[in-house]
Amino acid sequence: MDNNEYLELLLKDVQSVVENHQSENSKLYKQLKNLLNRPNEKGEQPFKVQAH
Repeated sequence: MDNNEYLELLLKDVQSVVENHQSENSKLYKQLKNLLNRPNEKGEQPFKVQAH
């Protein structure tokens, strides 16, 4: 597994944890959601957090 594959799997794990987090009002939740929803250079959002 190369670094890119590792980082992609890591981000998918973080995405899952954020989506399953109970408090959408927490500061950390909002910060992580903003980072994960950030578009890539193609304008895609591969790690977009889905609403509950």
